[in-house]
Amino acid sequence: MINRIYFYGTLCEIDNIPVGGGEVGNQRTINILKKNGFDLIVIRKYKLLKKHTTVYRILSSFSVLKNYIYYFYILLTGRRKNSIVHISAFYDGIMLYQEFILVLTAKILGYRIVYEMRGGGADFFYKNYSIIYKSILKRTLQLSDYIFSQGKENYPLIQKLCDHPIYYYANFVETNFLPSKYPEKPSNILNILYFGRIFPEKNIETVIQSFILLKQGGYNVTLSLIGYGPQEYITKLKKIAKQDKYTNDIHFLGPCTHDKLPSLLLDKHFFIFPSEERREGHSNALTETMCYGIIPIASKAGFNRSIINNDSLIIEKIDANIIAQKIKYIIDNKLIKNLSYQMYERVCHLYNEKEAEKQLVKEYNKLFRLFFRKNDQ
Repeated sequence: MINRIYFYGTLCEIDNIPVGGGEVGNQRTINILKKNGFDLIVIRKYKLLKKHTTVYRILSSFSVLKNYIYYFYILLTGRRKNSIVHISAFYDGIMLYQEFILVLTAKILGYRIVYEMRGGGADFFYKNYSIIYKSILKRTLQLSDYIFSQGKENYPLIQKLCDHPIYYYANFVETNFLPSKYPEKPSNILNILYFGRIFPEKNIETVIQSFILLKQGGYNVTLSLIGYGPQEYITKLKKIAKQDKYTNDIHFLGPCTHDKLPSLLLDKHFFIFPSEERREGHSNALTETMCYGIIPIASKAGFNRSIINNDSLIIEKIDANIIAQKIKYIIDNKLIKNLSYQMYERVCHLYNEKEAEKQLVKEYNKLFRLFFRKNDQ
């Protein structure tokens, strides 16, 4: 009997390109499991409508209910033997209550459950949300049989709330994106980069201010901003850039297709990533820049600290002066080559597709043996 996985999570519509870390990560998981012979039954999570009028809220509620009925029907009529329900979860606010119902339903129907904590912010939510939220999170974890965590920063909280084993399931860089060898960097200029969603919670103003401080300090640097975002915010950033005499060295490149990114990353030295997004998890932008030997200067948001594994590259508060000082120190002490190669090596060895595939398949084979071996004897 082929091992079956009922996979529930955020996914793009069929034939569309995945957008955002959740869709990209879930699609990669599905591709790996299918490639390695698992029988995948995919249940797409509902898509909430973006407008916030009463009518749209009502329509969104129907979308959630319809999605749950479909999930319930698939599990009710599905097989239990050699089958695992995998729920890719984000556990923020109302999403946790919906995920609790999904886990409880699967448990009542007799399934084994993998609960994947895909995003970041678990500590923040647990500390700042209600007693009811705390209780539901604890119960959700306890009802599950196994926990996947995208970041090691989640471990203390998970271990506090349940005694289930934890599998570290980080994001990874696809093989066709990795450079074939370490990309040598230009020595006559220093190129700074921001790459990702251009939203206020990413603090792009701080990126620009850090660049200006370096220029004022006499450093020969450029700044490239790659990504998409609200036009109103991008217009605001361009106005900030135009007010400075170094505006010609600030390049707004807009969104970029994944296949064209490598050519834009090859000559970059630093990636400034001062995100304060509370759901920040394992940023694909972070590991994709690191694999090109780009040195990150990042906030402590999400799983940045454990991914980078170098506290000297982490900023404890969002401050352009602190960022500029860290970059100056690296330049003045001739540490660029060493740190750049460290970042390249770290991603190539730990966050590459082949290693992620090998470990995920190994883990799932272990789970099927653990959950169903006794029944087969």
